[in-house]
Amino acid sequence: MTSLDAAEKIKVFISSIQNKEVEDLEPERTAAIAAIQGYSPTRAWAFEYTPASDLSAEEYYLRGVRECHLFLVVLGGEVVKVLLSRENVAFIVQRICHPLS
Repeated sequence: MTSLDAAEKIKVFISSIQNKEVEDLEPERTAAIAAIQGYSPTRAWAFEYTPASDLSAEEYYLRGVRECHLFLVVLGGEVVKVLLSRENVAFIVQRICHPLS
């Protein structure tokens, strides 16, 4: 993560299940995005609003985590598959606990 300059908005990464067949968290996710976008010092980072990438979904997800200032998880009965990997969870926890790393 780079340091935050005065003109830059705080990037909030939003993580949740997006597969409606598994669990429909779209209303909660939409509410979270709207709340973040409605608060002027912040901007939401959500997959549905990002351009296509040549990275795998997992790599793109982890890059988003690496580049965010805050990490928000919308939880239901299921978790995002990338969070099922011990290495990914360790990376995310380390990133949250040591944001300037």
